[in-house]
Amino acid sequence: MIVTTISLFFIERNLQKIKTQLDNPDTLSKDEVIVAANAIAAAANTGLGALYAPSRDKGEGWRKTRLKSAFFEKPEEAKKVALQFNLEANEFAKVAATGDVGQIKAKFGKLTQSCKSCHDSFREKDAK
Repeated sequence: MIVTTISLFFIERNLQKIKTQLDNPDTLSKDEVIVAANAIAAAANTGLGALYAPSRDKGEGWRKTRLKSAFFEKPEEAKKVALQFNLEANEFAKVAATGDVGQIKAKFGKLTQSCKSCHDSFREKDAK
């Protein structure tokens, strides 16, 4: 569970770095975007879904899990969503390497949509 949490935090942190860069075009560092994009792609290529052990949806760990039971009940759907994230992460890294800010913004939207798709399907909402 700790590995999964660290991996997801790592991805989230790098997504935030990219968003900050894109939100500040006057100080945008294409190199920082490229580094963060490559980090996300590397994490995506590790097979994140495999880090969730069976019954992980019932675990407490250092904090209560937000993984929905649907992750284990619908493995083909989970695999499809994970593969889409993997594809988008790798495509985003390629686009980031071009330095074309317009394309980076468009592809970033697709990447974050793939994250949202997984969260919507397999993650409980944060308790506020």
